[in-house]
Amino acid sequence: SAASKFGWTHDVEALADRSGHLHVMGSSLSMPSAWAVIEKAAKVVKKRGGSISLDPNLRKELKYDIETEERFVQLVRMSDLLLPSGEELELAAGVEGEAAAVARLFELGPREIVLKRGEEGATCFLSDGTIENS
Repeated sequence: SAASKFGWTHDVEALADRSGHLHVMGSSLSMPSAWAVIEKAAKVVKKRGGSISLDPNLRKELKYDIETEERFVQLVRMSDLLLPSGEELELAAGVEGEAAAVARLFELGPREIVLKRGEEGATCFLSDGTIENS
């Protein structure tokens, strides 16, 4: 499959070296070959002063093991922006309640969380306590 051929190459390195931002879909964290590239690219981008966004994409139908959970937490710690949808906020934080989940995720490192609410819009939480709805 294409995922099995995914790896760190000269071209991937060149792209990471000139990137100012990396966006990651959480569903890719369960693939070891993808994680190897994501982890390395994230470190390169952050070292250059760039930013990272993470859409947790936590789906019940996807299988997550302890390694995937550890990768997820590591990436949350490196992320500047989290983009969870609905119940993903609490799943990502490992606690119940919107306010508690937001507080827990801010403890891990992100500066901004945009909770996507489907037809109801979105809520942007900033680490300084600012909350904006759209």
